[in-house]
Amino acid sequence: MVFWTVPQPIKTWGTTTHEEAAHARWMDLFFDLLYVGVAFLVGHQLEHNFHHHGPTHSVWLSFQHFFILIGPWFSNLAFYSRFDVNDTFHKLIDVAEYVLVGCAAVFVASPSSTAFWWAIVGVRILTCFRYLELLLCTEHGNCTSMARYLCGAEVVAIVLSCVNNSGFVQPKDFTITLVVAQVFQFGHVIVRVWLGSFSRANSVPLHIGFVTHRVGELMMLMLGESVLSLVVTKIPAASETDTAATSTPFYNMGITMFHASLVAGFLTSVSCMWLQYSSSTFHAREHVLRRSGRGGVVWMNVVWLHAFVLVVVGVALRMMLTRWTR
Repeated sequence: MVFWTVPQPIKTWGTTTHEEAAHARWMDLFFDLLYVGVAFLVGHQLEHNFHHHGPTHSVWLSFQHFFILIGPWFSNLAFYSRFDVNDTFHKLIDVAEYVLVGCAAVFVASPSSTAFWWAIVGVRILTCFRYLELLLCTEHGNCTSMARYLCGAEVVAIVLSCVNNSGFVQPKDFTITLVVAQVFQFGHVIVRVWLGSFSRANSVPLHIGFVTHRVGELMMLMLGESVLSLVVTKIPAASETDTAATSTPFYNMGITMFHASLVAGFLTSVSCMWLQYSSSTFHAREHVLRRSGRGGVVWMNVVWLHAFVLVVVGVALRMMLTRWTR
């Protein structure tokens, strides 16, 4: 394996109608495993804050942290759905990205810590480096134009992330500035697509099959958080069921109600899976990303919102089973 090569476009605009089968790299799947932990930690945070701050505040706080952490996943997807590279140097970049996102996930419980901020900004710097490399080294004109714009957008996002260290925000609040930076990161793409600023001369086509399969894998992981919550449920002791039976007439059936809740939880999770994949399109020719630029950008943003909703469903199932006696 060579040490370094210039990333090459997977597709050109003249070959978008015919796509080879999508194949995720092993590193893509390994990187996705981090988001099992992200879903679990964000869900745990939501559940913990639910009884201390109420449902509205707890969902909003967890949403912010999930929104920040899902950004690196989409940045990774945006690059590898357009460019192919298989050398030692870029594998090391992938490893560094994996470590930084993992560290950010660990500190999601304390997002005001500098470790969380440094990890997220570090991922942005790596993404900026990827496009800077393309800008300096690629021989494709449309790659150069796209890399120039996206590199500049990453610089702006990094600057926005650093506002909390400049004295403009008091007291320092890492969550607010990181959310603002992520809003810009998603927002500038939406605005450009909606205004029709993207053209074949300044963009590289997506491998739509790769995108749809990677999104399908992400959704499966978000659904997996619900399944994990159900499988690791603690079976209530006899004393707990007895207490429930004497405190509320509705729970006179004791352990039977727990079993009913457990079965209902598994049925809910499999229903979510069927709804997700029966309504999804995995063929590039039929997908909204092929048929409409504006529709495609709306779909991409619905994806991360849908992912968060699945995390909330998982938390609701866990609370249904662990707090059923209350």
